[in-house]
Amino acid sequence: MNLRTKVLISVVCLAFFASSCGDGSDTKTIKNDKLHPFLLGGIYAVNGYGGADDFFELFPQGMNAKPGNQAFLSELNEIYEMLFIFPYKNDRLGARRELSNSWDIDSKEEFLEMAEYLLTEGHQKAYEFCRKVLDENGGEQADISNIDLAKYASEYDGRLGRRQNIQFVKENYHKFSSAGIKAWDIARYVNNVNMACCAEFITETEGQQLVAKALVEAQKQYQDWNEYWNDFNLGRYFWGGDDDPTFSKIADTLTDKQNNYSIYNYMPLINH
Repeated sequence: MNLRTKVLISVVCLAFFASSCGDGSDTKTIKNDKLHPFLLGGIYAVNGYGGADDFFELFPQGMNAKPGNQAFLSELNEIYEMLFIFPYKNDRLGARRELSNSWDIDSKEEFLEMAEYLLTEGHQKAYEFCRKVLDENGGEQADISNIDLAKYASEYDGRLGRRQNIQFVKENYHKFSSAGIKAWDIARYVNNVNMACCAEFITETEGQQLVAKALVEAQKQYQDWNEYWNDFNLGRYFWGGDDDPTFSKIADTLTDKQNNYSIYNYMPLINH
């Protein structure tokens, strides 16, 4: 049985046993404090289920209720709990291998150290360095080839402080929110929490506490999901110049107001 079939069966089962969400009077929003912070890393879960097309075509096939009523939101709420909360299951060795190969994480202590780095510093620090260099040398009009980076060496000399990264920030000068690329760090933080839980470096209770911290930070920085996922994609390109459109497509689909099956349309980043 392939992953797509497993997910479809799970969606059907959850739809059958769906419980109510909210007080039954609001058919436009879902309130779920447990699920909410996991939405910060949801782009990785969707990618793991095969990408935007495969993921979202499961819902109309597997749900009983149709969009526009409370029963629909109840089903959607239950399904996303299953798909987004600690989505990596039953592959402890695979999770450990991924954390080790991609993050040099081989223990709980190393995971917690990396998590703290992502939430408090991450690649955002490199972005802020590039932005500072630009702003001190003409901003959007800066001539990067004539900037003396040697005088900034004591402030930041990491891989993401190279001229090509400064050039990227210049080319996208007005596309970043005031938060820079913080969403890129936050989303990876949440995804790493999910992997660390699967790897059994942390418990689910510890994982829930950690992602709750990420939600607090995201709500300080961003007003809505559009802004958040825009900065995530900019951060991804800033990090590696990755021109793979997969994540951009997922982000666009998650925030598409016409997508009835995206929970991001019913669970705002900030509850007003």
